[in-house]
Amino acid sequence: MTPLRIAVLGAGLIGRRHIDTILAMPQAATLVGVADPVLPARDGLPWFADADELLDRTQPEAVVIATPNALHAAQGEACCRRGIHFLVEKPVTATLEEVQALVRAVEASGVKTLVGHHRRYLPGVI
Repeated sequence: MTPLRIAVLGAGLIGRRHIDTILAMPQAATLVGVADPVLPARDGLPWFADADELLDRTQPEAVVIATPNALHAAQGEACCRRGIHFLVEKPVTATLEEVQALVRAVEASGVKTLVGHHRRYLPGVI
């Protein structure tokens, strides 16, 4: 199996968890880059201040969007324009109008998407 080429947008608390998970599974995934305009680069990781530059230069097969909520819609649409599958952390977007536009973009592009909501599996939530 060829490892899936994944990029991560946002290297805050949740983004770092995704980064660490990807790095722990080299047989399944390769981290091709991280975009974060604020946080310092981690040693040995391809780091970008601009998400669009990361997407264009690394051409990932999938992206994790773990940026502030206000950026989710634009970054999801950027993935759709490039045909890149993506996982977006919750909440999906900042407004209902944005999520409706993102859903239309996903449907038109044919990319696959998933909302990261790990708590749905906690016993108290179930």
